[in-house]
Amino acid sequence: MAKTKGQASAEFIVVIIALFTILFTSFAVSQIFFNTTDSLKDKMATERASDTLAAAIAETYTAGDGASTSVYLLGPQGANVSIEGNSVIVYTNVSISIVPIPTSNINLINASTNAQISLTNNNGSITINASG
Repeated sequence: MAKTKGQASAEFIVVIIALFTILFTSFAVSQIFFNTTDSLKDKMATERASDTLAAAIAETYTAGDGASTSVYLLGPQGANVSIEGNSVIVYTNVSISIVPIPTSNINLINASTNAQISLTNNNGSITINASG
């Protein structure tokens, strides 16, 4: 009878180890999934911000001298906004989005995500400034 009691204890320990292995594996997989989801959300937000700013620049540029536009630039917290050549670039530490624009004649005074952005066309030169 003692032999079966010891065998039951050994089987119980094996089952517990198997359950803990499954638990830790599923926890690790869920952490990878959540990190990937956060990166994807960040990528989509940077793309939305760069698309919004590029569309506003194109609208202001094609409307001609004296035209002005105002947009709310929604994007990931702490994203950087820059204009290089004929491109709008919005980037964070995990994602980047580059969108072409119709002109490189841009005067970027101040621009950041999650702020109201005003754009003005002065003789074909687009001035961009964040007001919030």
